[in-house]
Amino acid sequence: LDGTAQWSNGPATFSVGLQGTIQSLPTWTNVYRFPVTVQAEAKGDAHGMTVSNFSVVTQGQEILSGSGLLPLAIAPADDSGMVRLGANDPMKFQVKGRPIAAFWSGLISKAGMKVAGPSMDLELSGTPDQPEGTLRVSVNDIEAEIPSTPRTLHAGKLAANVGFSRSQIELKECSGL
Repeated sequence: LDGTAQWSNGPATFSVGLQGTIQSLPTWTNVYRFPVTVQAEAKGDAHGMTVSNFSVVTQGQEILSGSGLLPLAIAPADDSGMVRLGANDPMKFQVKGRPIAAFWSGLISKAGMKVAGPSMDLELSGTPDQPEGTLRVSVNDIEAEIPSTPRTLHAGKLAANVGFSRSQIELKECSGL
């Protein structure tokens, strides 16, 4: 953890960097036993917080990354709470998931599933009061055991593109082979 901060009766101005390693994930993920390293840098002031270089890495490979602007301010003297959310202020944040099969397969194997080549992209924009965004997910191959039967469901090349806002969720595209 490395950081600086300044404060004088209003929202604080800060810059922080953090990096930490989780040696083992909770027991429900005990099939994935490799360390996971989380890293992020953030800067903030009265106008919001910019997150850069957010990443989650395992075995030298990035599995998640993200960056963007969130309308959060740290206001130590604020009577309504130390963290202030600008409900009508703009936000723009992106998160990308990378296809590291060993990690994702380890996480979902307890559900009787196997995946190959998964990816995920999330884009969030609008304001906290009127959020909107897009979620894109895809997988090159997926197998799922059907409970209480010897059968397995198999599908390849699945993809979905979902748009969302405060008032609706729209499946913009869905494909599969």
